[in-house]
Amino acid sequence: MPIHLDACITGIFVPGNIGASSGLPPVVRDVPSLGGAAPAVEETVTATDTLDFFMGGLLYEAASASDSYAATGGAYAVLIAEAAVAVDAVYLPQVFSEVVAEVAPATDAPSVREPGVVAAAVTETTAAADAPDGTVVSGVWSPANLGSALRAWYKFNELTGSNGSAQPSVTDASGNGFNLSQVTSGNQPTLTVADLNGKNTLAWNGSTTYYQLANAIFSGSAAGSAYVVIKIPYDFIGCALMDWGTATGTSNWPYSDGNFYPDFGSTAIKTFARTVTSTVYRIYSVYSAASDWAFYVDGGTGGSAGGTSPLYSTSTNTVAWRPGAVDLGRDHLANIMNGWLAEVVFTNAKQSTTDRQKMEGYLAHKWGLTGNLSSSHPYKTTPP
Repeated sequence: MPIHLDACITGIFVPGNIGASSGLPPVVRDVPSLGGAAPAVEETVTATDTLDFFMGGLLYEAASASDSYAATGGAYAVLIAEAAVAVDAVYLPQVFSEVVAEVAPATDAPSVREPGVVAAAVTETTAAADAPDGTVVSGVWSPANLGSALRAWYKFNELTGSNGSAQPSVTDASGNGFNLSQVTSGNQPTLTVADLNGKNTLAWNGSTTYYQLANAIFSGSAAGSAYVVIKIPYDFIGCALMDWGTATGTSNWPYSDGNFYPDFGSTAIKTFARTVTSTVYRIYSVYSAASDWAFYVDGGTGGSAGGTSPLYSTSTNTVAWRPGAVDLGRDHLANIMNGWLAEVVFTNAKQSTTDRQKMEGYLAHKWGLTGNLSSSHPYKTTPP
């Protein structure tokens, strides 16, 4: 039997909530505060908002067509299923995972979102005749949380086609418009379907394939970072991943002698030995800043035994970005990468340790690479 409430609901039902009859309050907090989480929804209630009740320990609200609510951040773990009609019914079973900024019409279909953790506020306005705007606030931390520092973001899992199909373009998910394109069909990297954690990756053939990168991604930046999920077919081949610095030699990530030779954002090539094989997918994190340069593999020196200290770091560094053509999968000497990329992210800053490790955790959990992270990595078992 539902209990009808007319008073302010603070998220936990108590007998004192029953019996007031002075009309609905201007604000109602709808969701029980479970597990210490803050109430999830703050809803503005109109005069036509007629019913708030508890049933089975859960709060339900029938909201009017003119009603609105704002969902605030917090830890949300269970699905939300919303049936949006002219008198919009919002079902909040306990705490929920992922919400959509949606304007609901009279004929709107129920919407169900995937589990996760909400990271930003979402506002939904209900109207008798409208259409959903489709904005989704992701439940898991992503590069988008870096804000304006995010310069380019290439998610190769979102590419479609058959296995081995050439990919002429890749959309920049950062929203900055630094899309990748390759008009020559023989130079287009190819799709590898369901290659890693059930997701698509992109293959470079070692002889012809590459995309040109926009110099504006880093041009003029005082610092920069790159995050890459990568695999090469053999340890003893060169991997000309990219060449963002101004050094004259070949940039390899790694080279056939077992050493890395990247010049990312620097006037000089940095030389250091790898500690783990590159024939399985790895997470590279590298940054260049004034008198500060560091390179991580799997959040440390590489693999689950690699801890969280960098594979290489130096205080001898001058930031510089190549002014000429810069390619993804090819260096300035036209050496081509042989291998696969799953995701690439560029930022125009040296991230804090916390944000760098969040990025590594995001990539590891998305791509099924948590086994690469050390037990001392803060996102070894739980995504950021």
